[in-house]
Amino acid sequence: MFDTETLQQYLEFKWIMYAKRPHIMTFISMTLYSLRLILYVNFVYMIEASPAVAPLELILLIALIYPMSINILRIYQYGPKKYISSPENYIDLFFNFNALLNFILQTKLTPTHIACKLSIMSLVLINLLRLFSILRIFSSLTPIVIMLSRVIVDLTNFLVFFFIIIFMFALVMGVLGVGNVNVEGKFRDKYKDCDVDYPYDACGSAMPGIEYNNLGLFVGNLFQVLRLSIGDFSVVALVNFLPTSNVIIFWIVWYAVVLINCVIFLNVIVAEASSSY
Repeated sequence: MFDTETLQQYLEFKWIMYAKRPHIMTFISMTLYSLRLILYVNFVYMIEASPAVAPLELILLIALIYPMSINILRIYQYGPKKYISSPENYIDLFFNFNALLNFILQTKLTPTHIACKLSIMSLVLINLLRLFSILRIFSSLTPIVIMLSRVIVDLTNFLVFFFIIIFMFALVMGVLGVGNVNVEGKFRDKYKDCDVDYPYDACGSAMPGIEYNNLGLFVGNLFQVLRLSIGDFSVVALVNFLPTSNVIIFWIVWYAVVLINCVIFLNVIVAEASSSY
């Protein structure tokens, strides 16, 4: 029904007359806010460690006036109940709330405080979602935005199974003692007293798995299995430290992860994504 020429002309007329201009204004507002966000992160977190952020934060706050006024106007026009009935409006509400919270945190605390970092990072990600949403007003970008959202929804079930398998194989790696300095063996003998600030041996080689030192061994195993599942076989370097009896089990587990996750599941995910597209 929506493919009929008459209806298409009517929808095009309604779009041009009533909807195109405010959506373009919203897109420009989001783009300008994104540019200001880029400048803020660049000057505050990359160039200087902890400058006086009040002027920069004030610019972000001023840039928030237009989107906030639009949301207030929509709430007034449609009513709070109808406004919150649309899931997309939650993104705008959370964006406005987080932007105000970020302004308060950045002015009361230092930018290097963990609360400020979490706030600014969430603000960047929410702004990304808002930009993806508004890009649908351009006909050439609409299929890509719809495809991304549809693929994410369709892949949910596959990703659940994918991460369950990763979780279970990480437990197996933990049982084998892969990269564990608490288990008796060659790895413990070589790296038990390793300096985490300079984890290099005489040959200049770093301690395997040192990048997960602050995360814990189990989380490190999760990342090792995830990396193995996408074709990163760096975990193989740890096999030389295992007892002979564990080496055979390790290679069986390694082959199972590569076969199930890397070969089968990744191809299924690619096929499902192609089907959704």
